[in-house]
Amino acid sequence: MTIGVSFANPPSLDLLSAEGIEFDQRQIKEGNVLSEKELEQQIENATSLEELAKPLEELLNGPYNVLPNGQLYEIKALVDQVNDFRLVIWPNDYPPPHFHAIGRDFAASFYIEPFDIKDGEINPPHYQKVKWFHKRAKGKLLRIWNETRLKT
Repeated sequence: MTIGVSFANPPSLDLLSAEGIEFDQRQIKEGNVLSEKELEQQIENATSLEELAKPLEELLNGPYNVLPNGQLYEIKALVDQVNDFRLVIWPNDYPPPHFHAIGRDFAASFYIEPFDIKDGEINPPHYQKVKWFHKRAKGKLLRIWNETRLKT
């Protein structure tokens, strides 16, 4: 199967072939979606859970995938789409710290530290996207988790 991909910082064609991704080099071009750096900047600048949800929603709704080496890339042919996405940390939810990612075709919760699926179901490509997001948002997720604990 041949797919079109684009990268903010393109890896070598040998790396892509080693990862089992076949494509015509002419298909690598600038996309109209957010770059990895733009997504990371959104995570860095987020000051609320609502603002943190935006880059994860972009990852899950957009044509992204994650290579085994952790590099994010755009798939030109939309492979999957998730609508009605929500990122939730319930106030005073039971420990350990975790967050919920809820979409049209999945609902799962994830431990914040160490990252792992807590419960629910999510397909492997979406899991990799949530993992990519978590790596960059972990500190903010923990801060929000701690801020939502009711003081008694």
